[in-house]
Amino acid sequence: MTHKVLEFRPDLHARVSAFGGRQILAPDVERLRLPLANAFLLGEPGQPWVLVDAGAPGSGPLILRAAQARYGTGARPEATVLAHGHLDHIGGLWGPLLQ
Repeated sequence: MTHKVLEFRPDLHARVSAFGGRQILAPDVERLRLPLANAFLLGEPGQPWVLVDAGAPGSGPLILRAAQARYGTGARPEATVLAHGHLDHIGGLWGPLLQ
């Protein structure tokens, strides 16, 4: 198995806004800044993708907006991976994200 080595990119890291800010870490990894936690969208644009963490309650619309911008209208993850069951990582699953 070959591992990717990601380099720190100050030009990318410096431009993430507070809430809803998106940051491309690699061609298939995007970080989404949410209240209290981050979510990650894994997958190339336009391809099947995986959501890692869903943020605090109320984060669903921010996740959907970012996913639609990256993967297209109506995009839904193939899977969701949760780091752990605390509310700041699962709260965004309720509401629009599960519809």
